[in-house]
Amino acid sequence: MSSSLPFTFKPSAPGSQHSGNGGSLALQGSTLVYFMSDANNNLQFVTLDVSGLQEGDPTSVATNGNWAETSASSRISTKNGASLKARYGTAAVELGGKVYCFWVDGTSNSDDVYAMIRNADGTYETSAWKVRAGSSDYSSSSSLAATVTPDGSRIVLLRFGTSSMNLHSLVLDPNDLSMTGSTWTGAEGTDLDVQSYNSNIDGGYSQMSAEWFPQAGGVNWMLASFYSNNDGKARFILYKIGDDGTPVSTGSSDVMKIQTLAGVTAGCSITRDPAGRLYVLYSNSDRDFRQRTFDTNTPPTSQFEWPDSTLPYGATESTDVMGVPIFIAANQVSDQSVSGTQDGTSLSFTDTTTMAQYGLILYDDSIRVMVGLYGQSVMVPSVSRMTPTNPSSRLLSTLMDSFPFPNENLGSLAPSQFNSPIIAYTYGASSQTSNQVGMKETLQFGIKTEVDAGVAEETEFRAGPVGEATATQTVKTTSGFTVYTTPVQDPPDSGTARIGATGEYYGASPPDIVEMATLFIDASGVIPNGVDAPLFSAFRTVKDINTHRVSGQFAAYAYTPGDIDTYQASEIDARMRALYDGLSASEQANLDPGYASGYMENIVRPNAMDLGGDGYLEFTVDGAGGSASEYEQIDEVMALVGLSIQGSEYIGESTETTVSAVFVEETFSEKALVGMDFSVELTAQSTQTNSWGISFSANAPQSVSGSTAYTVRMYVLKPSNMWARELQYFGSGSTVQSYDSIDFVTSQPTKIVFEVLDPQPTIAS
Repeated sequence: MSSSLPFTFKPSAPGSQHSGNGGSLALQGSTLVYFMSDANNNLQFVTLDVSGLQEGDPTSVATNGNWAETSASSRISTKNGASLKARYGTAAVELGGKVYCFWVDGTSNSDDVYAMIRNADGTYETSAWKVRAGSSDYSSSSSLAATVTPDGSRIVLLRFGTSSMNLHSLVLDPNDLSMTGSTWTGAEGTDLDVQSYNSNIDGGYSQMSAEWFPQAGGVNWMLASFYSNNDGKARFILYKIGDDGTPVSTGSSDVMKIQTLAGVTAGCSITRDPAGRLYVLYSNSDRDFRQRTFDTNTPPTSQFEWPDSTLPYGATESTDVMGVPIFIAANQVSDQSVSGTQDGTSLSFTDTTTMAQYGLILYDDSIRVMVGLYGQSVMVPSVSRMTPTNPSSRLLSTLMDSFPFPNENLGSLAPSQFNSPIIAYTYGASSQTSNQVGMKETLQFGIKTEVDAGVAEETEFRAGPVGEATATQTVKTTSGFTVYTTPVQDPPDSGTARIGATGEYYGASPPDIVEMATLFIDASGVIPNGVDAPLFSAFRTVKDINTHRVSGQFAAYAYTPGDIDTYQASEIDARMRALYDGLSASEQANLDPGYASGYMENIVRPNAMDLGGDGYLEFTVDGAGGSASEYEQIDEVMALVGLSIQGSEYIGESTETTVSAVFVEETFSEKALVGMDFSVELTAQSTQTNSWGISFSANAPQSVSGSTAYTVRMYVLKPSNMWARELQYFGSGSTVQSYDSIDFVTSQPTKIVFEVLDPQPTIAS
């Protein structure tokens, strides 16, 4: 055997007796599970330890000690009538760390479908479950196909009714397994009359395989193959499915006939390759392996055709048994420059993270394995850069009211004390983050969105993980925003002091957005999906010379600075209710109805960050103008870091992160929805060391006669567009800077709100 790729290997013991019906593969962590039947139709588990392969050593597959064979009868009870013999080909699928194995039990007289489970630790559940559809036993006169449903939570089991020529589907939820180990009841989906779409499929086409793929706009498709050994042909049906993997309808626009393959030996195996394409493996009339791929970036049509090609590794092994393929990613990553071609155009990428993708095929009457390098997944840190459509606009970062201080506590001030801050607080976050950014190979991965154009308003990512590779980058982010409580003369030149009536807003011009994309480059150097439809994209903001931090003042609207009573909850509620009632219906629609019935209870407290176990920080102010020192600096409290905090970065794969097309070019929305048929998930896991706090400093007048003592609660509210709308609708005034450049539609700032409790006059000294 050659140590170079590709190579084939025959383990010394496993698979010495192979039935010819073919088996099914599932990857369970670092164990490849091949569920098959031997020459006497007895069910067997052949396992291969692929940890060496995942670590980048494909030759480890050619070590006999990594292979093992276990008979089902030595692990599984024969109760419930199971003979543990397979009449047709088997079906196996991994879900939640377990491998679920299905077969049609018996050899000639029985057609009942059973299931058994291999646990994540390599043990087997001792019972076999009889599969049922409602109140009836589930039976099949064909082989079975199984796949995880698009919602990632269930299994859809497919069979072909050879007497009625219907394609049947059964949705099985692992949560519905009977605790007694006797039955597993599923829900049947809509039947498809296969002959209505492909009249040549008859009862002899009893060997099946199937796999689904996603499309943008929330559409998923299932491709099912039917094979007849008598005709030597494989025929196909392509149909739309829902989240449960069952047909959405039987209409002609939702079901398609696909190009027939002639001269086929032993049937077809369908799976998803690392490029997100449907991959069909078969052997031709000369018993040589052939493959077909369908690029799932292209919406399917009735003219569905796929060119015939040899295996990418160049091997031409012969077999009378259906070959079963699987793709395994190496967990080892390397940083290098790579190149490839897209539609004949040469492309080069620097500073990439790459991960090898290996192809394995199990085949032959006595099991053999073929191993080759299928290609590599490449994470490109900056495949494209998108600039704001309106760079002069400003995105709000935070709104901050001044710290509450009563006019009566000012006393008589010297001229030099006017317009000089007496209290300052700084809201700031400093974090050092180790970001583990990785590519996670998946059995199935898709994007679902509710819209067909523009940025997705609702996006779900889901995947079944197989292996993972990570690279680490450390980022330090700091930010700080300061607001001053300042006395002014009112009326001017009167010597009478009051607290200035403004707060501060902070923001920034919209940043550029850089796309981090994951591409697949096949063994021949071709990028099948191209850079315009990558396997996966994540997005981060970029600060540079074109990104400007801005600030300005706004008129306090929730209370009257200097009048401490207006900071009490009942007064704030009344003020905000009146402001809300004064808005038009369209303006009210941009806020929450809770404004009308209790601002503090309905709006502030539900949106407050959890600060050390409470939704607020608490300060005490005495008549001498002091505050409790233990609240002056708060550390080791997790800050909510997002686009709302100046200088932070975000990863676009988070379902909680949305980016509006208001401030990016339309290409962003196109990338968000076109070609997102993924086989690689980009993950971002962070280990953060945070220092977060409120820095508070006071230089207030001391021991003022008639002063007030009170307690202050400071709420830091989570980012929301409501605070931007409040500024737009309520924060106007003659002393306020123009808001012409602020993007009130897109901005999601944080906000700092105060509440005063129990104001009391101090006892005269």
